[in-house]
Amino acid sequence: MQLRGEPELEASQAAVAKSPPHKRNSAATRKVTVRITEKIHEQLEAATERPGVGKSMIVEAALAQFLNPRPPENAVHDGFDDIHARFDSLERNLRTIAETVALHARYHLAVMPPLSQQQQREACQLGDERFKVLAEQVDQRVQQDRSLIQETIDRLNATRFNGLKSILDQDETVDLKPTDTPNGAGLRGDANIKQESSAAAQEGGSNSNFRHLPNAFCWPA
Repeated sequence: MQLRGEPELEASQAAVAKSPPHKRNSAATRKVTVRITEKIHEQLEAATERPGVGKSMIVEAALAQFLNPRPPENAVHDGFDDIHARFDSLERNLRTIAETVALHARYHLAVMPPLSQQQQREACQLGDERFKVLAEQVDQRVQQDRSLIQETIDRLNATRFNGLKSILDQDETVDLKPTDTPNGAGLRGDANIKQESSAAAQEGGSNSNFRHLPNAFCWPA
């Protein structure tokens, strides 16, 4: 057995003494002296009576909440308003889809005659090919976030707005008195406008005169 000498033992003890101390796990703290009201002091004393709760813990938690406040309530309300708007838009789109499907189904039920077995097989094959093309177009528009119905509605609204604007511009440039209207043109114009307005107002989706409308989805019986 080999024993260490005194010089070797002293060198080992010196190396241990020079080794760096272990870092503390707790974060560094700093003492701060503040003044608080008597009421807050009483509440602080009452809160620290519970086991495991110290004054420093309560003060630090209160300061952290004060220095890092939660998002304001207005932002929360704005978020809820945005969610409600999205639900309203979704409901409107679902109603549009439901009406479109209903009109399309009624059109086919009204105009499609009964087919024989052979004609039904041929019609199913042709319908399957056309449905594949339709599915591709639908997928393309969904991927591009393009709504054909909304595009058509926007285009119709723009056309109506431009037409109304041109009529108003003409009324501003040509100022005719009622007695100066030649051959009752104003009366005919009013009649045409009323006729167009009434025709545009006739949707006929559930009216009994559906077959007699000029723009209906089936021919008169």
